Amino acid sequence: MTLGLLRRRLQRVTPKFIVDIATPESTVFLSGMGRSGTTWVAEAINHDGTHRIVFEPFNPHKVKEARSFEYVQYLSRDYRDLTLMTSAQRILSGQVRNRWVDVENRTRVFRRRIIKDIRSNLMLAWLSSIAPRMPIVLLIRHPLSVAMSWHRLGWGAAEKTGWHRDCEVMLSQKPLIDAFPVIGKAAKRVDIENELQRIVFQWCVMHYVPLQQLQPGEYLTVFYEDLVLNPQREFEILFQYLRVPFKPNRLASVLCKPSMTHQRAPVNPRGHLTRWRQAFTSRQIEQASSILSMFGLDHLYVDGIPATATGTHTAPRIGISTP
Repeated sequence: MTLGLLRRRLQRVTPKFIVDIATPESTVFLSGMGRSGTTWVAEAINHDGTHRIVFEPFNPHKVKEARSFEYVQYLSRDYRDLTLMTSAQRILSGQVRNRWVDVENRTRVFRRRIIKDIRSNLMLAWLSSIAPRMPIVLLIRHPLSVAMSWHRLGWGAAEKTGWHRDCEVMLSQKPLIDAFPVIGKAAKRVDIENELQRIVFQWCVMHYVPLQQLQPGEYLTVFYEDLVLNPQREFEILFQYLRVPFKPNRLASVLCKPSMTHQRAPVNPRGHLTRWRQAFTSRQIEQASSILSMFGLDHLYVDGIPATATGTHTAPRIGISTP
């Protein structure tokens, strides 16, 4: 455990003493895949300490209010289940309290709220339908950067538990496969027992679904790489969308320090973003590209950099077309 993480845990406030009076308009739902940079972005949004960060509240193993949800849950926009809706409303309104969700909070009274979750991509449209005034931010990071980080942490291991089971949970949900046939077709062509192929396949499902379901105006797509390469511009866009005051001088100090789940900030940004080139063989990179093309997601990046940054494509902020 790093000194910074230990300090955070010692400083956190007992959950029962937290006063959360944030409204739906002042609640940010920050969604992304594991190791996509959601913790770092949440801390950047909360650079002035005014937000309560609700950490991973849809984890059914850590949060009792989420026990009715799958570990990775798919829900269509029009799905209506009273139990799930009641549980989600409690989470979205900040009524959930425990040391897991409040690990990052060190003050007592909050008028703004950030719900940061890495298991909600497949139900973002549903969440938007039950909380239409809540801004949603979808954070995307290059699939091979995510795969490299998962491998180092052992998240992509072959055991039938944990992150390997995520894939099984997704494929077991018939409504998901019926709504998006491309998932079932791709699953037949991907070697699920291969660690890299499985992670990239999961990455595709986790991003294809929200980009298909969400409508313009319901969300903002943000690329991790854009934030690293052009922090001033990209964070200003993000803050404008969230209607949060943008204070670059105060934000700078946050961007230069590691987050709770990231050990250190990058010294060489562009090199940091393309380290996966040294981690994988050309054959593996080709396999990953092939899986992305099955979902029509290969256009999101050009030479490892978001197409938004190269000026060749702008559609990811508002959705994609069906392949």
